[in-house]
Amino acid sequence: MILKSPSSLLPSDLTCAIQNQIAAVLEKQIGTSPLSCLPIIASTIPTVQPEEMSKLQKSDPHIKRLLLYWKGEEIVTRRQLSRESKEVRRLVNNIKTLKEKDGIIYRETKDNRQLLLPSTLKQREAFELAMEETEQKALKRQQKLNVKIDNKELPIGCRIFLRNHPKGRAKIQDAWNDKPYRIMDKKDNMYNVEPLIGRGESKHVHRREILDARYLVRNRNPNFDRPQPCGRVVNERSEIVDRQDSDDEDFVILLQQPPVTTYDENGTKETLARTIEIRHKQIKEARNIELQEKIEKYEIDIVEKERIIGMFKQLNEEEKKLREQKELSFKRKKEEFDKELFELKEILEGKERSFRRKNEQLIAETEEKEKKLRDTYNQMSEEEKILRKRELSFKQTKEEFYIEVCRLKQIQEDKERSFRRKNDQLVAEREKEKKLKDIYKQMSEEEKILGEEKELSFKRKKEEFDIEVSRLKQIQEENEKSFRRNTDQLIAEREEKERKLLDEYNQIVEEEKILREEKELSLKQIHEAKERSFRRNTNKLIAEREEKEKEIVEEKRLREEKEKEIVEEKRLREEREKENYLLQQEKSALEKENKTLIQKSKVCVVS
Repeated sequence: MILKSPSSLLPSDLTCAIQNQIAAVLEKQIGTSPLSCLPIIASTIPTVQPEEMSKLQKSDPHIKRLLLYWKGEEIVTRRQLSRESKEVRRLVNNIKTLKEKDGIIYRETKDNRQLLLPSTLKQREAFELAMEETEQKALKRQQKLNVKIDNKELPIGCRIFLRNHPKGRAKIQDAWNDKPYRIMDKKDNMYNVEPLIGRGESKHVHRREILDARYLVRNRNPNFDRPQPCGRVVNERSEIVDRQDSDDEDFVILLQQPPVTTYDENGTKETLARTIEIRHKQIKEARNIELQEKIEKYEIDIVEKERIIGMFKQLNEEEKKLREQKELSFKRKKEEFDKELFELKEILEGKERSFRRKNEQLIAETEEKEKKLRDTYNQMSEEEKILRKRELSFKQTKEEFYIEVCRLKQIQEDKERSFRRKNDQLVAEREKEKKLKDIYKQMSEEEKILGEEKELSFKRKKEEFDIEVSRLKQIQEENEKSFRRNTDQLIAEREEKERKLLDEYNQIVEEEKILREEKELSLKQIHEAKERSFRRNTNKLIAEREEKEKEIVEEKRLREEKEKEIVEEKRLREEREKENYLLQQEKSALEKENKTLIQKSKVCVVS
């Protein structure tokens, strides 16, 4: 009887409340996320620490793109989303439910939090699941293979026989091959096997293809107690036993092979010895019949024998004469060929010497031309440096001119400002004059009103006023005169400076134009001179190369002709050698026939 655990006796609501309280305490103490009250399921997510999980999330390409949209670095638009992948779009659709805690991003739902898994963890988990499935399938296949085999393991060094697999239509055949093998190595149900007798390639065989041969040879040969090691078996002795020495009866040959040792599971040694009986029929009568047939075939008269011997002597003499003639002609041709080869070698050596001299001359000329070109290039580089220095000085003067123009502009602006201020002062003084005129009018009116009594006082005031007005007018005239003088002086100075600067600028521009023209002319002249020299050199080199190519073509043609002659001579030699070989074969055949005829004649005389 299986007892229930105390947690299973509690109601589900109470267990959920307890789990939530435990999660809150853990969150305060450790900082872990709250546990969900859902039923516990076997999770396939691998155990990863929070720091590693945050690094994996940040390095993941899809979550990295999501973080850009989530943090507001990029705006979420349809056009932008159309460029993203499907996974990024799916994550962006749930962007409102995302929340970050302890550097890890979750997607919140009504029940719990879902972790955003990076693709690396998904691939790792998928790889592990695939490995588990492949291992299970491999075990199933192994079980199917192991159904037909005996589960007994064989030791290393054990003697075995392999299953026979005949090719073609062979229904009635042995199930096992008669060639013995021994086990060298094993791994599970796979065995590494080598032939026991003689040499051969090693094989990797399954256990079901192997037959244990230890129980087949147990206690079969008590005569051979001495065990021998597994290896190459060599016949130490062979005994031939004749049962009867009679010529009319058959005889038997007994061949005794050395024993072969094998080892059992318990370590006991087993030996095997075999005897081979070879039966033969009578040979003497067969030999006599064969001799009679040969004598009947090769019986020839003595006259024919002498005629054949004379023909053979004539052929030998003719052969000697032909050989001497051929040797003399071959020696003459060989001497002529050696002379031609020596002459050709001398011609080739002379041409090679002339070619080397010309090549050395060309190399020296090219080196001199290169030196000249380098000198011209160095001169050009120095001239370019001088021109650059002049350009830099021109730029500096130009900058100074611009600075001075700016300074003059600032001075002019300051003078204009002072002129405006003085003009404003004059305007204010004119307004004061207007006010004084108004006062004068008022005074005249008062004068009319007051009459004669106030004429004296009014005259005095008028005189004072006239004096003051005249004084103000004098001051104004003096100011205007001084302002005009200053403005005229400034304008004259400005015009003089502008003229000077314009003259300097024009001079600099003219100098620059002259320098550019000189530079362009010098560059053009140098470029044209280089092109002319290069064209001359190229034309010379092309002409020399064409001449050399023609010489090489002629040499090749001569070599090919000589090679053809050599090939023809070789062919003639081979034909002569073949003829000599055929003559020698004919001679040897005639000698053999002569010997056979002599032997047959002797046999006939004896008989």
